[in-house]
Amino acid sequence: MYLLSKHPEVLAKLQVEVDGLDTEESGFTLEHLKNMPYTKAITKEVLRLFPTVPTNARVLNDDTFVDGYLIPKKVSILTQLWLSQWDN
Repeated sequence: MYLLSKHPEVLAKLQVEVDGLDTEESGFTLEHLKNMPYTKAITKEVLRLFPTVPTNARVLNDDTFVDGYLIPKKVSILTQLWLSQWDN
């Protein structure tokens, strides 16, 4: 909702897609959702920008060098997928 409020042109296109649905007889169904490509694109973009899981953990299978530093195999590493712009 925040991102839609910051991008009124996207909200307008989304509104056109939603208004074009025929939900009078059956209400909103899964079939309607399957035929909403713009809604799907918006959802995917929001999840790309703000993933539901902000950190990912892995155990290395091999010795790995990152920027000249050795990270030995069998070490657990955490990857920060995103940082909020409001964390400063």
